[in-house]
Amino acid sequence: MDLSTSGPVAQSLPNFLAVTDYPQAVGTIGVASWNNDGTPVENPVYPFKVRLHPAGEVEFPDAYPGMPFTEQLSTIPEGTTLYHMWGMTAPEELGGTEFYIGDLISTSITTTSAWGDAGLFFRHDSIE
Repeated sequence: MDLSTSGPVAQSLPNFLAVTDYPQAVGTIGVASWNNDGTPVENPVYPFKVRLHPAGEVEFPDAYPGMPFTEQLSTIPEGTTLYHMWGMTAPEELGGTEFYIGDLISTSITTTSAWGDAGLFFRHDSIE
C-alpha cells in the first residue's frame, strides 16, 4: 500500500510538503547519536538510509481478525526475528551501496503500557 495516497498520511501530506521536499523520509543521525546508556556518541557513524525487511517469522491476517493490533502483537514470542535491517552508504544515484546491519529480534513478549501510550515519543530529524 502506498501510504502517500491513502489514510492519515495522505491527509497530512500537504502539511509535510510545506516544510520538506522529502515528506516520507527522516534523518538517521539521531539513532546513532546516543549510546544504550543514554550518553552521547562523540562521532556518530550512521547510514544514509535504513531498510527493514520482514523476516517472515510473523504473519497477521490481512482482514480484521476481531482483535486490536496490540493483542495480535502480544502473540509474538520472545526471540522472534522481526526484521532484517539493511543500510545504504549514500543515495543510490551517487553510488551508494546496501549493506547488512543486523536483525531486529524481540527480547520479551510485547505488552502495552501507560508509559508507552503517554510518555514515549520519537523526534524525527530532517533529511535536508
